[in-house]
Amino acid sequence: MDPDETQIPGPREPLTDAEKEFISSVDVKKKLAEQEPYNINLQRALSNDYLKEGDIYRKRGQYAEAQEAYNVSLEIRKMLSELDADNEDLQRSLSFAYERLGDLFSEQDLLPEAKKAFNSSIFIRDKLARKYPDNQQKQRDLWVAYWRLSDIMERQGSMDALVFWHATYNVLRDMKKKGFVISDDDEEHFEYLKDIFG
Repeated sequence: MDPDETQIPGPREPLTDAEKEFISSVDVKKKLAEQEPYNINLQRALSNDYLKEGDIYRKRGQYAEAQEAYNVSLEIRKMLSELDADNEDLQRSLSFAYERLGDLFSEQDLLPEAKKAFNSSIFIRDKLARKYPDNQQKQRDLWVAYWRLSDIMERQGSMDALVFWHATYNVLRDMKKKGFVISDDDEEHFEYLKDIFG
């Protein structure tokens, strides 16, 4: 059970024509972005495209290519967040790049690598959630990150997994106490955790 459904990759199938065309367009955008390295909008669009390219490869089970694309997206997002450290949208965007890498590693049972990526995502999301305790999206981002990390730690057989499952429950419980509207799926996850910690 995953709070955000991660598509399980299929067999290594060839890319469709539309996917090949998209990946070619990313190469063109990369050349444009190289000419304007400080154009934040262009760099951000390129980062989003690399993330989508990684998703395409991941869906096909082409993990090395997916990781390469995700890493490029991550590096661009790191650079952008350093250029504008106060831009919380860029920080949140960086957390999603870490999350995608974590998901990719998790699917391959590369648990230490997944744990490191999810920890990086949590570090960012925790700061944003603390700064904006009444922002529903930032709270949801945090509980989803905790869920992913808890799952990895449990799969590793770590006794600390329980601590992170409890943290996940606490964030969801606090969201409900504040009257945040949560999805049916999120409610299902809450009830699951409530049976353990409630």
